[in-house]
Amino acid sequence: MYWLVSVPREDGQQQWARLHENTKTMATVAKFNLPNLKVGTLDALMSMSDDLAKLDGYTEQVMVKLYNFLAHTLEEDDLQKLPDFTKVNNKDLKSYCYTFVWDVAKFPTKLSIKEIHDIIAKNMTKIEKDFKSKSTTFNNLKTNLIQHQKKESGNLVTRNLATIVKEEDFVNESEYLVTVCVVVPKNSVKEWENSYWKLADFVVPQSSEMIYEEGDQLLYNVTMFRKTLDAFKTNARDRK
Repeated sequence: MYWLVSVPREDGQQQWARLHENTKTMATVAKFNLPNLKVGTLDALMSMSDDLAKLDGYTEQVMVKLYNFLAHTLEEDDLQKLPDFTKVNNKDLKSYCYTFVWDVAKFPTKLSIKEIHDIIAKNMTKIEKDFKSKSTTFNNLKTNLIQHQKKESGNLVTRNLATIVKEEDFVNESEYLVTVCVVVPKNSVKEWENSYWKLADFVVPQSSEMIYEEGDQLLYNVTMFRKTLDAFKTNARDRK
């Protein structure tokens, strides 16, 4: 847990020394140096108090979302590297807080607190927008990968055959002929080999060859005239 304690600037050094002495057995005390900011009038500062509180809550919400997404995205073996992904300027949270330096280039001290607030709010809005876009893209890719893996690991009826069949397993560049693949149960191989050309007219006899075997299923090709393809599919399904 980290606390930010504000002390009067006029007596700051003595207050810091007293705080350090009284808490040295319970906590580590370090200076959190802030520049002189253009506070303006008390009324202006009071009017900003609600906006600053809202921005603080919004910033914390976005950071928690980013952290949780990262924690759930990393593989289990990489979770130990999570602290490396959450460093600020190559520093862990503790070191960053203990050596904090105001970034004048990003947040010029000549600007009012209202203007600095608006810069931070704009940056956080952009960060959240980018996070939503990239997390959506990631989740879509993850879903597609899972579906692809299911196809690759499924049986011959559902899986992608692109890695199994070869170009020579098909009749190519023919205007009239077409080659299709059929999954045949192992206990129906003889029936298939003895009758596949009878499933429809214009099926080429002796055109069917076993391409691949997996478990109790075999993958065959068969060539026929294009005009009989629909009839062949219908009759083959009826033979299941």
